[in-house]
Amino acid sequence: MKKKAIFLLIIVFFSNLWTHLASSNIYISVTVDNEIITNHDIKKESEYLKVLNPQLSQLNSNKILKLAKNSLINEIIKKKEISKFIDISKENDFVQNYLNNLYLRLNFENEDSFKKELLKNNNYTLNQIKQKIKIELFWNELIYSKYKNQLRIDEKELKNKINN
Repeated sequence: MKKKAIFLLIIVFFSNLWTHLASSNIYISVTVDNEIITNHDIKKESEYLKVLNPQLSQLNSNKILKLAKNSLINEIIKKKEISKFIDISKENDFVQNYLNNLYLRLNFENEDSFKKELLKNNNYTLNQIKQKIKIELFWNELIYSKYKNQLRIDEKELKNKINN
């Protein structure tokens, strides 16, 4: 009985030590409207951005982390603004179509290979990616609907630019 108690105490001690050591490396980097962004979130976002654009790997790590931090800040702002007009929790077929086009454009054979790459990089889940896509698509739609009356397209000039 004593051996079991000592063994249990050792396990509890090491699990508390491990939790303490692991948590000491994570800190709050930014708060945006009462939402926190940790250094872990920024690192995760930077890996995601590298999956989306492999050329980012050529930048130094500080620039990539800065881009990731700005990306997360923008995402929070967009999500809060979109939520005023749209229920973003609903499923949307357009999001799945966009995701399919995304992984094909990134030269992944299928959704599973894209998932494997995300897992390999300790990155977001596919559902989290869908949520990010949904926010971006709804944001684009919101901006378009808000400013479409101010948009002027000169078709002749556009055709000339395309031809040249």
